[in-house]
Amino acid sequence: MNNYILLPFIIVLNVLIIKILGLFISCALTHSFQPLKEIDYKEEAFIYISLFLLFFIINFAFLRSGIFENNSKSFVKHFFVIFVSIFVISSHSYILLPFYYVFKSKIGHSFIKEKLIEPFYFKYNIYIIETGDANAFATGIIPFSKAILLNRGIFDKVSNEGLKAIVAHEIGHLKLNHLQRLFFINTLLVTIIALANILLLLPHESSQYYVFYLMIFAGTFYGFIPMMVLGYFQKKYETQADTYAAQLVGKEAMIAALLDLNKASNGQMEKWSPNYPTLSQRISHVSNLSI
Repeated sequence: MNNYILLPFIIVLNVLIIKILGLFISCALTHSFQPLKEIDYKEEAFIYISLFLLFFIINFAFLRSGIFENNSKSFVKHFFVIFVSIFVISSHSYILLPFYYVFKSKIGHSFIKEKLIEPFYFKYNIYIIETGDANAFATGIIPFSKAILLNRGIFDKVSNEGLKAIVAHEIGHLKLNHLQRLFFINTLLVTIIALANILLLLPHESSQYYVFYLMIFAGTFYGFIPMMVLGYFQKKYETQADTYAAQLVGKEAMIAALLDLNKASNGQMEKWSPNYPTLSQRISHVSNLSI
């Protein structure tokens, strides 16, 4: 039972360790400290505080329900606890984080909405995040939380035509249900990972090193494997969104937008990423479209 009382602390600490390792890997791959500079520390604080509170509430509910009172090795008990724990982590960015972005952002004024959204005949809200970075992304899998977020810096570093192409790209993510698909894939991965963790952890439940094993196995199976699997689909969906945008604004405008974003990111798009195709791959794909 004591192991499960510590579970919220273990999982949040494990997620933080994975995040730090991921940042070091990103810095090593890009040969720069740009990934560290791009961190939104308020967002990170929101993530870890809300994760801890969620796990604290869930853990309290587990204890009150008596699920831990049976000291026998229970496959169902382990699966339930590990599945819920990992599912909360994986669902966080799809469900809770979008609300953070929406509440922290300012809705785009009518000029921006008129120029960037209405030409495509779609009714999505555009929110402006007050940071200097040139970035844009779609968010939300719940209908009323769906939105397009633009960092303030993008207006200074990307042309008006480029902005239209970028917004069209993000509309593509929403219209093609990419976020919902990633959420489904993530849930499937969580189920597989929970089963794998049980098979590895169950024999060690009575060990004094159980907590250590839990951190090692969770880090391996939740950190590396999902990153590679989800990265494959994210790259695929980025390509589909580029195609969608090129069909709306034209190939030249889409390529120009990609070049503007790459310049704004100091060439980061030219380098390999686990989540995005390289700039040359994206330009080649758009150039070869038959539209």
